[in-house]
Amino acid sequence: MAEWEKKLAQLEKNDPPYLEKLFEGCKTTKEVEQRVAEGGKRDKEKAVTQGDVIVQINEIKIDKVPLKDLGTDAVSKKELLMVKVDLWNKNATKKLEYRTWAGADFATERDYATLKDNFGNGYKRLNFGFGTHPVGAVERSEALYPRKSVKDVLVFEVPTDTAIYLELELPAKNFGEEGMVRFRISMESVFGSRQKELADKRAAESKQTVEEPQKKKEQIETVKEEIVRIKKAMKDDEERLRNATSAKDRAHYQNWLKTYRERLAEQEKKLAELGETVGEDKKETAAEKRKREEAISKRLVEQSMREEKDAAASLAFAQAMIADKKIDSAIERLKKLIKEYPDTKAAKEAAELLKKL
Repeated sequence: MAEWEKKLAQLEKNDPPYLEKLFEGCKTTKEVEQRVAEGGKRDKEKAVTQGDVIVQINEIKIDKVPLKDLGTDAVSKKELLMVKVDLWNKNATKKLEYRTWAGADFATERDYATLKDNFGNGYKRLNFGFGTHPVGAVERSEALYPRKSVKDVLVFEVPTDTAIYLELELPAKNFGEEGMVRFRISMESVFGSRQKELADKRAAESKQTVEEPQKKKEQIETVKEEIVRIKKAMKDDEERLRNATSAKDRAHYQNWLKTYRERLAEQEKKLAELGETVGEDKKETAAEKRKREEAISKRLVEQSMREEKDAAASLAFAQAMIADKKIDSAIERLKKLIKEYPDTKAAKEAAELLKKL
């Protein structure tokens, strides 16, 4: 078996449904080999694994929605936010049932998607009435066969252009699991090419402000407001980071804080180019920032030590179960340990122990 064929087999075993698109347009074996060599570079922000299912955001955009209206092609009257998702059943034998996140007409519990931005603004899910649904959407439910995928289309109100990110929540019970599937979506991925258009427009306005004092003042106020929004988002995520209980969540918020710092530096640079100073309190703010970062680092170290201690205790408990011949209970305890404390030394030992049971 050639090296590219081995990699293809691995991709088919482990990766999400975008693998189907890997070979679109390929006409020769050489083109297939090239696609495989470049494949598998999944955007982790856009794919989440929950149990046996990998959920991936395939596309998100603002546009008029293509519709099927009682079998006839139609389109929505105005532009809306479309989120196209793929669900991939990685289990080789188990058939699942997926109920659309658009929500049932009548439901006794939450079975629908929710969308909000970093300011807490909520955006309504939109349906189009009896007999009308977005092209490509699941109407009620659809079977999710082993090693196969299902696609769905969710439609929401258009978000404000002042938002920094969107948070999408999807109940995992819609495919038979527990908890929530959560995505944080950058507004850059929402607006796409429009982001450049907006940037070009702002650049043209910035050039005009040099000659028009009043417009320059407005531009300065806009940049200052953006700085305030970014700092608020940073403060919120610093609080979430302090309260994070897993290494995965801590890494997630640390990455976003890094993005915020870069955006803050860009806005402060714009302010300087407009001839405006950030104020005398900048040194104090920098000192406060260092103090916060030191406190966060200390908390992370303490949290890591607690996790190691709790994981070691859980491992010892599982070993005691094995000694008492309670193998099934021990296996369940070891799996729970690996899930809750994945980055600990005890988790690695638990994984090795599971192989022997």
